[in-house]
Amino acid sequence: MLLSSMLPILMMLAAPTAAQTSSPMTLPQSVLHTPDMISPAVLPYLACLSGIHGLPVLKGNDGSEIPFDKNDSNCSATKRRAKTEALKLIADKSVSGSATPTQYVDSALADIESYVASVPQGQIITIEDELWPAYSHYQACLNANASLSTAIAATIMSAFEQAMAACRSVRGSALVEGENALVKKGWDEAMRAKTAESTFATIDRLWMTRGQQLRESLLKQSR
Repeated sequence: MLLSSMLPILMMLAAPTAAQTSSPMTLPQSVLHTPDMISPAVLPYLACLSGIHGLPVLKGNDGSEIPFDKNDSNCSATKRRAKTEALKLIADKSVSGSATPTQYVDSALADIESYVASVPQGQIITIEDELWPAYSHYQACLNANASLSTAIAATIMSAFEQAMAACRSVRGSALVEGENALVKKGWDEAMRAKTAESTFATIDRLWMTRGQQLRESLLKQSR
C-alpha cells in the first residue's frame, strides 16, 4: 500500500458508454498512486502503455502529454529504462516496508500495468496529492449540477457548460484550498498559484471533453 504523501495521483476521466448518460457520477474513475521518489522514472512507462491503447497521459499542471518512445511498440525497452532509472533514484535511500529497492520498483511497475489494463477509453491526468481534496470538491459540484436525464445531442454541451457556470464559486474556493495545500511542498506563492490554476484549467478542459464524448455517443445512438 502506497503512502498518502506519494504522488502524483493519476485520475482517469473515462469515456462514457450509452448506458452512462444519466449522470456523470456514473462515469468510472480509477486512481493510481505512484511513489514520489521514482515517479519521474516510471511515468514514461505509464505513458507508453497508455499510448498503445490511445490514452494520452496529461500533466495536470500544464496539460502537456508525458513524453515516451513511440517507437517502442510493446513498451519493453521503456520498462527496462524505467526500472534502471528508478533504481538510480532510490540508490542509498530507504523505501517503505520491508521490500528491497528492486521489489519496490517492480511493484510500482506492476501497479502501472494493472492500472492501464483496468481503465476504459478516456484521458489520464496527473494531479499532485495535495490538490486531490480540492479537486474532489470541484468535481462533486460539477457532477451534481450536470442535468443529463433528458439531455440530447443538441443540448448536452450546454448542460456541461451550465454545470461549470453553477460551480464557479466552488471552483474559486477549491482553487484557494489547493494553493494553500501546496504550501506543504515548500513552493513559493507564485509556483503554488500557477500549479493550482493550471491543474484546474486542465480539469475544465477534460470536463468539456467528457461532454463532447457523451454528445458523440448520443449521436451514434440516434443514427
